[in-house]
Amino acid sequence: MKRIAEILLILVLLLCVSCERDSIKATSTVAQSFVTADNKTAISLWFSLEGYTDAQRLEIRSPNDEFTWSLAVKTADYAGRVYTGSSDAVLPTDVTLLQGQWSYTLIFRDGRTLEGVFELN
Repeated sequence: MKRIAEILLILVLLLCVSCERDSIKATSTVAQSFVTADNKTAISLWFSLEGYTDAQRLEIRSPNDEFTWSLAVKTADYAGRVYTGSSDAVLPTDVTLLQGQWSYTLIFRDGRTLEGVFELN
């Protein structure tokens, strides 16, 4: 019985080692503000990802945490690179773009996250 327990322990350890997940890395981040057709300020935030790239949601937070968006991500091909992100964060009418560090969380299908900050001028 002890021998079976030892073998099961070794198998579990081997399984854990073989299940190592791909790393997540943003090799390029593009953040910019723009004015929509109905004259509202919006934010575009896109990433070129390396490793695990199956992102599901993007959360963007304003510098003062007054505004938060939770957006479905899209992919776009630009100049031979695939970018993941969104251009759907629209500020309320008559709100000007806040200066300072904005923050983001990119949420992946397996539950992992990639967090960071960006600035808009």
